Amino acid sequence: MSLWSIDEKSSSAIIARFYELLADGLPKHVALRQAKLDHLATADAELALPYYWAGLVLVGDVEPVRIGGTIPKLLWWALAVLALLFAFIWLRKKRKS
Repeated sequence: MSLWSIDEKSSSAIIARFYELLADGLPKHVALRQAKLDHLATADAELALPYYWAGLVLVGDVEPVRIGGTIPKLLWWALAVLALLFAFIWLRKKRKS
């Protein structure tokens, strides 16, 4: 979020870089810090002033964004449980006959 109204060009560049770093798997606080540092490395003297970038802050959870990580794990667990269940039923039927 932004604590005050900041320059649109600077903020859009920082936010775009922030999203790129999130996609690389960085935690949110690290991604925002690195995006700000990248902005400072390329900004001219005026846009390097804190007024243009320091208002962007992170609020809330800082964990990395996991895209699609939980559903495949859940699917593998469900398949494993089903396989064990079918193996148990098959062995039980085999013992009875």
